[in-house]
Amino acid sequence: MEELPTAFVCGHDVTAKQVIDILGAQGLSCPRDFSVVGFDDIPIPEVAPLNLTTYRTPKAAIAQASIDCLTQNADRPPQKLELYGELVCRGSVSDIR
Repeated sequence: MEELPTAFVCGHDVTAKQVIDILGAQGLSCPRDFSVVGFDDIPIPEVAPLNLTTYRTPKAAIAQASIDCLTQNADRPPQKLELYGELVCRGSVSDIR
C-alpha cells in the first residue's frame, strides 16, 4: 500500500487492539498516525490500557428484549425494535478539528 488509511473501524474491541499492536510494531502510533474505533466496550485487561474509543452496545436491553420476544404469544405479529448504544470517546481517535 502506498498510503495507509488514517482510521480503522473494527467490528470488535479485540480486533481494534490487534490493529493498534500490528501498526505499532511497524513504528506507527495511535492516535498520532492513525485512529481506531472498536465495538462493544468489552471489559478485558488487554484492551483497557489502550484508552480505546468504542461503541457500547445496550447489552441489558438486548437481553431483556430477547426474553420478552421468547416469552410472548407466538401468534403475535413480528415487531420492529430499535435499541441504541452509545459512542464512548476516548483516546484512540485523533482530534482533527
